Amino acid sequence: MLAGLFVFATAVGLSATEADASQSLGPESQRARSVADPWRDGWRVAGYSSLDFDVSVRLGNGNILTCGYYNPDFRCELFDPTTETFSRAASMNRGRYNSEMVRLDDGRVLAFLGYTDHISVLTSEVYDPVANSWTVLAGQLSGWVGKPAPYAMLADGRILLTGPEDSVQVFDPTTNLWSNVAKLPRKIFRHAVVGLDDGKAMVCGGTIEGSVNTTDACTVWDPSADAWTSSAPMPSARSEFVMTQLNDGNVLAIYGFKKTDRGWAFVNQPHVYDPTADRWSVVQSATTVARLAPARAWVDTNRLMFVGGLDGHLTSLSNCEIFDNAARTVTPCAPLGKGRSGGSLFQLRDGVMLAMGGDVSVAVLGKAAPATAASTCVLTGKCVEHALAVNLQEEGFPAKAVSTQTGFVSAVKVEITLVHYFLKDVIVELVSPQKTVVMLVNRTGGKDHMLVHTELCDSANSSLARGQAPFTGTFRPVAALSSLRGLEAAGTWTVRMRKGSREVGDLIKVQLTLCTTPTDPSGCLLSGSCVAKAAGGLPLLVKPQKNNDVTLPIFQLGAVKSMTVEITIRLSGKHNVVIRLISPQGVSVVLFDHRLSGVGLIGTRFCDSSIRALSNSAEPYTGTFKPLSPMSRFKGVAALGAWTIRVMDTSTGGSAKITGATLTVCSNKPGFVNYTTFNNRDYRGFDLSSIGNTRNVEDCQLACARRTDCNAFAFAAAQSRCFLKNVRATAPLSVSNGRVAGYKCLNGTCPARCKVQPNSDYRGFDIDVMSNVPNVDACCRACSEHRGPARCNAFSYNRASKRCYKKRLVGTVKPTYHAQAVTGRVCNNDC
Repeated sequence: MLAGLFVFATAVGLSATEADASQSLGPESQRARSVADPWRDGWRVAGYSSLDFDVSVRLGNGNILTCGYYNPDFRCELFDPTTETFSRAASMNRGRYNSEMVRLDDGRVLAFLGYTDHISVLTSEVYDPVANSWTVLAGQLSGWVGKPAPYAMLADGRILLTGPEDSVQVFDPTTNLWSNVAKLPRKIFRHAVVGLDDGKAMVCGGTIEGSVNTTDACTVWDPSADAWTSSAPMPSARSEFVMTQLNDGNVLAIYGFKKTDRGWAFVNQPHVYDPTADRWSVVQSATTVARLAPARAWVDTNRLMFVGGLDGHLTSLSNCEIFDNAARTVTPCAPLGKGRSGGSLFQLRDGVMLAMGGDVSVAVLGKAAPATAASTCVLTGKCVEHALAVNLQEEGFPAKAVSTQTGFVSAVKVEITLVHYFLKDVIVELVSPQKTVVMLVNRTGGKDHMLVHTELCDSANSSLARGQAPFTGTFRPVAALSSLRGLEAAGTWTVRMRKGSREVGDLIKVQLTLCTTPTDPSGCLLSGSCVAKAAGGLPLLVKPQKNNDVTLPIFQLGAVKSMTVEITIRLSGKHNVVIRLISPQGVSVVLFDHRLSGVGLIGTRFCDSSIRALSNSAEPYTGTFKPLSPMSRFKGVAALGAWTIRVMDTSTGGSAKITGATLTVCSNKPGFVNYTTFNNRDYRGFDLSSIGNTRNVEDCQLACARRTDCNAFAFAAAQSRCFLKNVRATAPLSVSNGRVAGYKCLNGTCPARCKVQPNSDYRGFDIDVMSNVPNVDACCRACSEHRGPARCNAFSYNRASKRCYKKRLVGTVKPTYHAQAVTGRVCNNDC
């Protein structure tokens, strides 16, 4: 059988003379060369090897050594890229196929592992290209079953081989010997290993021995200590994947499979590891091919090409993809003329690539020309993938996932695999948690057509209607996914299928990628220091012909720069709804004045900078809209105070409820006020003033927040009275049923508070001492603000010498009597 050799040009085409320059070892190739070209442009035959299941390695002179099975024997050949011809090379002393070959730093080639008559070959040989001879090395490897063998070349030129199970062996070219080193911390197989620039090696992923579970764990071997230590785990578990070092010293993990609750799943998101930061990052540009064991080679300093390999059904693939490390993208390239696994890939010249070896036994002609770039999804924001669980028992076979992402949707991508014998009858829709529906597929394709790894996003070049079955690739959906921008991402997302009369087929796989931003991407631009307040006490029944007020106390400091309001009103029947926002100073702005008919407002956000007008929209008005009157009228007023959202229903029929309301206020001054509160407690004394007719605790807190000399309060609900106070850091709380006391904090940081005991001292435990400290309160603050290797949690203060002894108490320590001293413990919120 003959193995075809293919050349691919990524930057330049090849001339007709070059295309006819292929030569071979036997007459079969002449017959193969006469076959007309049935494949797309991209690859052409460069020559033919007579070997099967062969592996290849480039020699120092540019020629390529390939060794494999030649019925009924094993032999090696040399390929000359300049003439594109093969010649015989010396055969190994022990024939083997599916072996591993690697060029050593001294120019020799090490061959190890492989099979003869389905028996593992455990001896190793080295090839001398100058003498054209093989030499069997002393000793042998530990038992090995399976391929590929996870190995890596270390920075010092040694070869690290991991497996079987947890065993690890190292080949030293200076001694030509294999030796055992520290074992892996776990027994795994189908993992990957890579050498790092600092001389270490990293092993990641794989399948745990004795199970089918895949792991995301990584561990690093330090040759100087001969020890393995854990490193950051991969973002996703992987098995049978590729891990390779990039030109910048980082590490790429790509392709492979992982075990899920629903079976095996392809991992299509590449990940990049930064060894200096011990951190993995996700490459947003996903691979489109499910495969394992592809051949790979650098196209140039930034681009890495992957060709061939096997899919999940162990079928040889012809697909080609290029990972661009500079752009962090994965793009398709022209496929091989025939599927190939177990082969090798080399860069020859000027971006021309050579694919050879593996399981290919029939030569196929092709032409060299670069493939056109395929569509890719451009996603903005922080993106998270969600695998949707398909419910085959429910009507429409809905696929659902619950997102816990915070923030607002900035971009969406959906990947679908759908089998239906009458695809032209099928409609597929995406439904958001707010019940916004986007049509993805509308009776596309024909009889016996399928959607296979069909990726839908707004930035695709081609619409789904212009695609061809099985629609593998990236397309624009029927309706724009941009209509989901600005919605809150959290909640249940559903992809559902609506079918015609022919109920044959179902959803197989659905993957949803949600990208979010902390602020609304639909056009709401906020400036300043912002704080958001959600209303309590909801739902609130809306009474017709009356003011229905939702009060939101804002503790933001400074003057208003920008703001947003979000509200949800659920109703039945027809209603005329007017919504106003009223500032603490009484300034009023009309946000909404429209007739509603049975749905209401669901997640409706008002923002001056939004480009969406209410007049161009309809119920349920989900998303962000420009208010009826600009909220810029509030610019410059004090942010601190009680704001009111007032809802008026001028109709008389039906019912309506306010079920959600949130006010976000941004000011020109960074900072906010908050309180640590205590039920059934009071600070006795320390009163600045008292305020009658105080409705609740928050009104009392606002009153204290307006005064710079107020640092605490007590609220007596029975008397509706607020007591504003200025208390010491060591002031004790006393029991007072029915009252609520609180201590004012700025920007979430509360001043020091300590629980003191007079005439006492903590002997020992000193970590620092301060002189000329005026009082106990100052000593308390000094301990609370102490910065050093040991945290200060207690102190002793000598009133006579005015010395403050900072201490770090461990365990239960009781103070001893001291007439001139006061002890204290830092307690902050639990005094």
